[in-house]
Amino acid sequence: MTATHPLPLPGTKPGKRRRQNVKPAWITIDTATNAYPFSRTAIYDGMKTGRFRGKKDGTRTILEVESLDRAVEALPDFGS
Repeated sequence: MTATHPLPLPGTKPGKRRRQNVKPAWITIDTATNAYPFSRTAIYDGMKTGRFRGKKDGTRTILEVESLDRAVEALPDFGS
């Protein structure tokens, strides 16, 4: 088996790159509602109150994943 160089040399075709599992720093609201236990309304309300950090990217809104993670960690544990 031949190893693929991470950066192809000039004049060569790049080989298949192995995709790393890198957690994104920012995600769209649609992605957030699928990945986190918050509704669209809760996310927009959370951005107004400062619970979630959001930014505009043209016409879409993106959310900071770290702020979503903090909000999940702040939820009470089951049974407490």
